Amino acid sequence: MQSALQAHVHAASSAPATTAGFSAMAASNRIDIAFADGLARWGHRPALQSGGHVVSYLDLDRRARELAALLLEHGVRRGEVVAVATGDIIDWACGLLAAWRAGAAALPLDARYPVSRLTGILADASARVVLAENGFPADVVPAGMPLLRPFAGLDTARVPSVQFMPQHGLDADEIAYLCYTSGSTGKPKGIRVPHRGVPLLARDRRLLPIEPEDRMAQCCNFAFDVSQYELWSTLLNGACLVAVPRPLLSSPAEFARFLADQRITAMCPTTALFNAVSLARPDAFGGVKSVLIAGEAADAQALGRVLRSRRPPQRVVNAYGPTETTIYAAWHEVSLADVDAGVIPIGRATQGMRLHVLDAAGDEVADGEVGELHIAGPGVSAGYVNLPEMTAQRFVALPLGLAEGGDGRAYRSGDLCRRRADGTLEYLGRADDQLKINGYRIEPAEVAAALCRLDQVRDAVVLGRPTPFGTKELVAVVMSDQPVVEAQLRDAVAAFLPRYLVPAAVRGVDSFPLTPAGKVDRAALLALFTTPAVPAASSAVEDSIEARLGELWRRLAQAERADLDDPQALQDVDSMALMHLAIEVETRFGVELGVDDVAPGTTLRQLAALIAVRSAAPASRAVQASATQAAGQPTVLTLAYPWRLWRWPEEIPQALSTDRGNWHQLDVPVQLLARPGRLRVEDMAQALFEQIEERGLAGPYVLCGHSFCATLALELAQLLTRAGREVSCLVMLDARFPRRRNRKEKLAFLAQRAWAIAAQGHAAIARSTRWYASWVRKRLSSSIGIATDDLFFRCRDAMMRYQPAPYAGRVLSFSAETFVDSRHFETTAARPDVFVGDFHDEVIACEHIEMIESTEQRVFIADRIQHLLGRGGRLASRLA
Repeated sequence: MQSALQAHVHAASSAPATTAGFSAMAASNRIDIAFADGLARWGHRPALQSGGHVVSYLDLDRRARELAALLLEHGVRRGEVVAVATGDIIDWACGLLAAWRAGAAALPLDARYPVSRLTGILADASARVVLAENGFPADVVPAGMPLLRPFAGLDTARVPSVQFMPQHGLDADEIAYLCYTSGSTGKPKGIRVPHRGVPLLARDRRLLPIEPEDRMAQCCNFAFDVSQYELWSTLLNGACLVAVPRPLLSSPAEFARFLADQRITAMCPTTALFNAVSLARPDAFGGVKSVLIAGEAADAQALGRVLRSRRPPQRVVNAYGPTETTIYAAWHEVSLADVDAGVIPIGRATQGMRLHVLDAAGDEVADGEVGELHIAGPGVSAGYVNLPEMTAQRFVALPLGLAEGGDGRAYRSGDLCRRRADGTLEYLGRADDQLKINGYRIEPAEVAAALCRLDQVRDAVVLGRPTPFGTKELVAVVMSDQPVVEAQLRDAVAAFLPRYLVPAAVRGVDSFPLTPAGKVDRAALLALFTTPAVPAASSAVEDSIEARLGELWRRLAQAERADLDDPQALQDVDSMALMHLAIEVETRFGVELGVDDVAPGTTLRQLAALIAVRSAAPASRAVQASATQAAGQPTVLTLAYPWRLWRWPEEIPQALSTDRGNWHQLDVPVQLLARPGRLRVEDMAQALFEQIEERGLAGPYVLCGHSFCATLALELAQLLTRAGREVSCLVMLDARFPRRRNRKEKLAFLAQRAWAIAAQGHAAIARSTRWYASWVRKRLSSSIGIATDDLFFRCRDAMMRYQPAPYAGRVLSFSAETFVDSRHFETTAARPDVFVGDFHDEVIACEHIEMIESTEQRVFIADRIQHLLGRGGRLASRLA
């Protein structure tokens, strides 16, 4: 095995580039080699964060090398295609790198696509092997194509010590990945994207000036090319890419909290997502340095809401680019002057690219005149998979006077543009029927062809219809001799098409109306979707909310009626529709909807009941928030463990404040934890203090922490108090401080350790240490991955060295009866020199971890907190 792998090791930087016009594009412009070049600079820094798991650059490199070895064992060779089907960002990045290390191209897949579509894509791409997560269905893979499920069992111990394993002769002109988009031929078309354009774009600092300390949010579907920019603009610049949990994309409030909690500094949301968030949380991007939007025409009103909000991002960039030109080909930093003018340009060319606006004869048009945009440069892809005629139509030769350095090949975008006097470009629309909806490029002909596969459909026309929320949705009119049942037709076509291509509404006609010129009258077809108004609601409060919610949903879904008891109603729409629902509910009822509120199976009637409970007062949420502050409700700040991503259960925060809107979790920034050297409690508390400032969280505060986080909460309380902020209470759950020893005790302790080593031997001490490390790993199974046990012991070391100052504020302390490390630490009750104010301590009959992980213990402590704060016990009764 070792010798076989070593045979593939090659100094790829010596490989010559072969494509005319790109002689500088050597192997160093391959994505995998550019990634390897950065390992010496930021190998130990966090690279990817997915849920509760973080991996460093070196960890990712080791995993990718092992997976590349596995691919070589299965016969993968240069130029072949490796499909990667996983929803986890770490596994996805590992699969991409492994494919390239083995000399292959990668084919990212979305496992949620219909089986027939996935099978067709795999066959069209002639994939050599499929790397898939455990849940990927085996019947998707064509006969004879190996299906590997390697991600859960990667063993980096078996990887050779080489940095990368490209085969001989690989360079930046090799295909990096295939990206399948909607196709006008009735089936998806694959685009062959070379390596060379990706590092060039990722390092173009005019788009996103990424630094190693930055944290990029990962929002995009892996099957689409923007995800490649999210990944490599991060990893080729030493930063950390943080996966946004997909359900949060349907909740503007939770999405905004995620950006703040995770300290996101850069992101690339689709224009549709940006617009939706701007309606409900225009200041959600306040902590973000750079926001890059793309996918469809920019909305000046949405940009204005964000840029004029209380906390705007430092900069917003409007980007443009077809997949055929490697993600982005143009960029423009948006200003308030653009917003006031009402037109947002797509701007100027990205690094190395050239933008030509040509007329039908192929000549450049004058400034201000309209023409079709042609894009040239190293980002232009190699063409389509198995579609030579379409490749020849779309990838054309420029007139001789426009070619530079022998590079005369350009992509005909089909987009109409004009060039301003200042050299920037304005996007004016399409020269054909192609649509852009929620960031997806849609060929209506593909959807129409899928509809025509159904027996009852003789012909179909697919249109883009404006929604009441300023977006577009896909609708279809079918010609049929039978009555059309919309739900049945949509379900049937969903067997062929991914969700974003399934029409939101379908109407049936005997024949299509025609214009005087004999063409299909699209305006008349769109008029078929006009729906009647819903009668007014009854007077009862619950009925009124149900009726208003039903009317809201009817408008959102563009349906004739809203079925309040349909458990599928909330599942038959995409995340953008759910986000608009959340926005409208908050605007109309003053109620914030979370991800769990629209869980699968929830009906509109159940949602209305929840709204009725939460909207007992008619005021808006902002008014409610100010009212609770005036009524003395504190801001509850819970501190999360630095070594694990974890959300505080509700029992204890609820005992401290009855308003959920006042609960906030603080997380120590990962970039601080990833710094080399020893950690300090003081530095971590300062980072949390700055987080409170950035998020605009007003006092009075109640701080709550468990174990190390309780110590951190004490130091944070000190900082807030010194800054003149009111801390009404500090709740410390099993806080521990280093056991103080005088000189005699220290000598006795050292003598005892020396005796233990002499009596038991070094091997016994090592076994004891390994047991303790194993105990840590087992108890902290939800680690964030930055060498979990190492981070745990670094925090322990910080706590051992921490010297707290006297604190005069109110403290409620709860200590566990048993603690695994009691030899080195003592309880809060043993430190009257620190707690010099209103201090209360209780001993709880449990062990250290059980105090926070046991529901029964949390409820008991919450009840005790309520008694001690004079609110009476309410929670313990739940256990009866």
